[in-house]
Amino acid sequence: MPDFDDLIPELSQWNDGKGIDVLTWLTGVGSYEHAIAYGALLWPEFVEHRDCVFRANGFSKSNYRSWMSATSRDKSATEKVMNHVHLCDLFTNSEATAAQRIHIAVMIKDVWECKLRRDFPNRPFVVEVYDCEPGDLDWSDCQITFYQPR
Repeated sequence: MPDFDDLIPELSQWNDGKGIDVLTWLTGVGSYEHAIAYGALLWPEFVEHRDCVFRANGFSKSNYRSWMSATSRDKSATEKVMNHVHLCDLFTNSEATAAQRIHIAVMIKDVWECKLRRDFPNRPFVVEVYDCEPGDLDWSDCQITFYQPR
């Protein structure tokens, strides 16, 4: 189980310094709008195009054609680059510790694996997290992506 007190230091400041659990904290700071937005990130819609699978958010046929050309028509490489997300681009107004970014990256990876398995039970996928290690000095490279090995 994650150490939420370490991942969300603010928890210990609530309740006159006695602290609260993560779900109680969420009832005090959460919003329906944020839940919907995080749901779109964590449980994305996918589109199929020419035997490839992409996150629907941001997919375009012209981008697909461009990346297919740039990757010498390698469908797996095209999926990998078109589906990647830089973690720092999701949280532009927030700093993160190494533990926080790794926790979030692994959580997104796990959820995407479940969603892809549910939506495409007969297709194999690789979901990768890379450049997120504690020793990485520039965490802006921390990325999550998926593709079908071919």
